[in-house]
Amino acid sequence: CLVPFDEVPITTRDEFLACKPSLPFGQVPCLEIDGAKLAQTQAVLRYLAGKKRLRGSTLKAEATADMVVNAIFDARHPLITARFQPNFSLDEFRSTTFPRFAR
Repeated sequence: CLVPFDEVPITTRDEFLACKPSLPFGQVPCLEIDGAKLAQTQAVLRYLAGKKRLRGSTLKAEATADMVVNAIFDARHPLITARFQPNFSLDEFRSTTFPRFAR
């Protein structure tokens, strides 16, 4: 079920600035596939899921898949941004944020 890919790491600011004009919205991640350049993580994930027929066979199934993906992103967001939050508490995340999505 895998989609083969070549990863091109960008490890410096200069590397990013050099390729930024060719990136959709000037952002990474960027997936080049089937003649298209796709940015935005969720758009990339939806494309790959559709390519592998994992999105569902009905609108309801597609919406359910999107709902789950969005809930995962919502649950991850506090962890991703935690290093920028001076008062972030992992215990608070475990007791309040995570349980909302673990139902």
